[in-house]
Amino acid sequence: MAKNPSAEGTSDRSAVDRLIDIDLARGVAVFGMYVAHVGGDPSAGLIGNLIELPLGRSSTLFAVLAGFSIILITGRKAPKSGEAGGYAVARVAIRALALLAIGSILTCLGTRVAIILENYGICFFLVLPLYRLSAQQLGLLAAGTALVLPQMRYLLELFGPEHHLDPVFDFMVRSTYPVMTWVPFMITDMAIARLSLKRKQCIGGLV
Repeated sequence: MAKNPSAEGTSDRSAVDRLIDIDLARGVAVFGMYVAHVGGDPSAGLIGNLIELPLGRSSTLFAVLAGFSIILITGRKAPKSGEAGGYAVARVAIRALALLAIGSILTCLGTRVAIILENYGICFFLVLPLYRLSAQQLGLLAAGTALVLPQMRYLLELFGPEHHLDPVFDFMVRSTYPVMTWVPFMITDMAIARLSLKRKQCIGGLV
């Protein structure tokens, strides 16, 4: 049976556009991080208010996009298995190690901005084992962690060890970008990435 060229072309364009959307979102996140870190005094009038807009939002967008990237690497329609699956997991793990290394170097240099790369690296390792879950399973887990982890973090912050006594505890609970806060964002976008985002299917699902 011959393929429909127009349908095939539409499918190809849809896939490309979707990746372009993700790249544009990454660009917005990078630009927002630059503004947040080197944009000047956020309390200086109208310009200051504009500079303040990316604060906290860019890092959140990065966390969400990180979850999407994990699914893209490990298999979007279906999780990769066998040698391909092992290679994909290794790629994600290497990225996580690179983030940890670069973040540690920047921290040691004493930069004046809060470094999030180490926290992202830890988040990658924590959510990577979830890449085989379905969109529904990831969605439920994202909702559960979003409800539970902030409450756990609050209690741990109250009753945990003193600051800097336990570096791992600080990364998870008390750092500027606590891992317990960012994990739900990454799982959420892993669930979104697992969904089919074709317009017709989405409309059909809503109807």
